Amino acid sequence: MRLLITLLLLGASSLALAAGDDCKNPVSTMDIELCNAKAVDQAEGEMDKYLEASLQRNKDEESTIRLINESQEAWEAYRTKHCDTVFRRWGDDTIRVQKRGECKLRLTRARTHEIWTSFLADDDNTSPDLPEPQ
Repeated sequence: MRLLITLLLLGASSLALAAGDDCKNPVSTMDIELCNAKAVDQAEGEMDKYLEASLQRNKDEESTIRLINESQEAWEAYRTKHCDTVFRRWGDDTIRVQKRGECKLRLTRARTHEIWTSFLADDDNTSPDLPEPQ
């Protein structure tokens, strides 16, 4: 009976989190995982926007577009391997999912900034195509 009540409470807190979108105060491990996943999704959306802008800016340079796409694929493979290794480092601890999510978020934000620096910002201090990502 206690197990059933615990499961119901965990499910209710997760549903409340999803409905209320309250990632400032996640209650359970599942809530933290959902919030991490949401943050990673948002960061990936921003990265995609910067990547698309970099492709658009270089639309007349076929080889540059090809290399940007190849580098993005290589980066995605790296992020997966690296963050999976972070996950494994934590063994069976429940925090391992959170650590992998934090890894993905950190690397995605860093990649977005690298895309901006490499392909969207100019050295002559003119206005970049998109603002510097934070």
